Amino acid sequence: MRHLLVESTLLAGTGGAVGYLLAIVTIRLVAAMDLPFDVSAGLDYRVLAFALLLSLATGVGFGLAPALGATRVTVAPALRAEEGALAAGRRGLTLKNALVLAQVALSCVLLVWAAVFVQRLVAAQGADLGFEVERLAFIETDAGFAGYGPAEAAALHETMRARIAALPGVVSTTLAAGPPPQWSGSTTELVVDGRPVSEERVELVRWIWAGSR
Repeated sequence: MRHLLVESTLLAGTGGAVGYLLAIVTIRLVAAMDLPFDVSAGLDYRVLAFALLLSLATGVGFGLAPALGATRVTVAPALRAEEGALAAGRRGLTLKNALVLAQVALSCVLLVWAAVFVQRLVAAQGADLGFEVERLAFIETDAGFAGYGPAEAAALHETMRARIAALPGVVSTTLAAGPPPQWSGSTTELVVDGRPVSEERVELVRWIWAGSR
């Protein structure tokens, strides 16, 4: 039992460590891509601790069942039964085989998702946003989290905008509800002149308010 538990725990721990390192590399690669939207994700000690605990629990949990089963198996009858099953050309679908099949199926699904995700990221690099993005920078802040009221937040944002506009090399500044493109903006119904409005399908357009330059 000790041998099987140590083996399964080492395998699970190694898998968790490799997965954590791959996550770090993936996040850095995505951050280095020239994407038209912000992709921010971080890994800290809490994520590392969770991955470590989950790996240990997985190793112990999935290693305990075969370890207990090995202590109740008599070697000679088990070998004869296995030899008979192989001679007959059939091996029943055991719990171990079912888990392996489920693992392979889930891994294939995750690989397909990862491939689609990478494809979308590559396509997003060449997306046409409809406006010039070169030499453009934005600063995102929310004064409400610091306890500012609406009037105080408006004054603070205007002060920040004026101070940034006074920096050397800054051509123009403005305030906006969020950086474009923003997935959490408001939507409104789109009505085209001369085109009847369908009751079954309402066309929506996403918009975000922004000041003039």
